[in-house]
Formats: sequence, structure tokens, C-alpha cells
Amino acid sequence: MIIKKIASICYIGIVIVGLLCAVKLATMGRPTEQQDVFNNLSLKKSATNLQAVPAQLESVRSIVCIGDSITKNGDDPNSSFTKRLERSLAAILPEQKIVVINKGENGENADDLRKRFQKDAIKSGANLVIIFVGVNDVGHGFEPEHPHGGGPKGTLLPVYLDNVRSMIKDARANSQTVLLVTPPTFFEDSECEPDKMLETYAEALRKLAIEENVLLADVRKSFVEMIKAYRVNCGAKDYLLTVDGVHPNSLGNKVITETILFSLGFRTTNSSEPSTAPDHH
Repeated sequence: MIIKKIASICYIGIVIVGLLCAVKLATMGRPTEQQDVFNNLSLKKSATNLQAVPAQLESVRSIVCIGDSITKNGDDPNSSFTKRLERSLAAILPEQKIVVINKGENGENADDLRKRFQKDAIKSGANLVIIFVGVNDVGHGFEPEHPHGGGPKGTLLPVYLDNVRSMIKDARANSQTVLLVTPPTFFEDSECEPDKMLETYAEALRKLAIEENVLLADVRKSFVEMIKAYRVNCGAKDYLLTVDGVHPNSLGNKVITETILFSLGFRTTNSSEPSTAPDHH
């Protein structure tokens, strides 16, 4: 009887140990919910990340990003490019303690931004203004009555450019530096009609940046080239950089952040050498 009890106890112990081992193996190496699989190694705070301060950021203490839902980032603002940008700048220029202010609003176009520019951009006191708009100016013009775009809910290209130019003028009048961002994509498909129209707006914005001598982060170029490589080299049809063809996922927000950093004069590598990024484009 005693032997049977001992055997039963041993059996139960073996089962418990086996279950514990199985749980340990199942969870080994699993990332926590807070981990970001796209986290850039250059964000580690080490001396190798420190870079020379680009001229356009020498006196910058705060940056305001004004835009639509891509800037606001919907329901998860913690993974937005604005948060990524702030973390990156904290790692690269820790002594400067640059604050990034998110002033994105869902569904807005360039006219909406211009109307609240004084309140949200000028009065923010930020040294640098990032203007990121265009998707709704084009997209809202596509509706059943206007299948080829240009509907009344959209914004005609000359009006779009006038609004952006007006914001540049107002920022300059208040000694603020401006960085324009090209709108990214529609459905990650450069052959669809809305995206073809978006390219004309992006190209016009590139030219405006040169005319006005302001910085430009060509996010659209980054998106289009990466998506093309994904389609050609992987034969993939799903979305790579967005959750719905418009709003960026985690990787898309990383690409936006890195493109902005490069346009500001940084290389987001572990090199301490200053970047040779172009001044305007």
C-alpha cells in the first residue's frame, strides 16, 4: 500500500514537472505585448548614436506635426510616427530634449489645416512645423457621382497648393522652420486611379518645396519603392506598410519616421558621422 502511494505521488510529480516544462518552452522567446518588433537598434542610448546637430535643428526645442488621421494615428497614438520621432531624437540628441507635438485630426484636408494653423501650429511655440496632408484632398473627391475623382468633397490641386503655401508663409512670419511631407499611398497600388492622382499632388508638393526653399520628406517615394520591391520580389498581394491601404501600420510609421529623420539631416544608423542628406528633397 505504501509503495503504491509513493508511486502515485511520484507520478503526479512527474506530470507537474512536465507541464511546467511545456509552459516554459511554449513561452520561451515570446515577445511581450509592449515590445515593438520594428524597434530600431539605433534607439539604444549609446555614444555611437550621437550625431552632429544638423543646422536646421540647432535651436529646435519642439516640433509640431499638423496633419490628418495619418498623423493622429487613429486609436493607437503610442505607435504613431510622432512618438517614434520623439524617441529617435531623444536617442540621437539626448541633451536637446526635443518635444514632438501631435496635432493630427481625422478626415482633414489642407483647407482644414490652414483654418486651424494659427491655433495649433503657430501658437504651439514649436520651432519646426511638419505639414503632412493630401490623402483626403484627393480621396474625398472620389465618390459614386465622381468615380474619377475631383468631386466637391475633394480639393482641386491649385487650391491644395495655395493652402500649403499659405501655411508656409504664416510659419515663416513667426520664424518657424517648415518641413513638408508627401502623402503616402492609396491601396498600395500605384496603378489605381486615386493613387495616380495622389502622385500628381505629391509631385506638385515636391516642386513647391523647391520653390519655397523648405525641407521635404518624400514619404510617398519611400512607400512606392518599398511596395514595388515587395510585389516584384515576393509576389505578395497583401498590404505591407498600411492596415487598410491608407493608414500606416507599425512598419509604415517606422518608414515615415526614418524618412523625416533623413530629410532633417540624420542617418539612422549607429554612425556618429553627420549625414549628407540634401537640404530640400
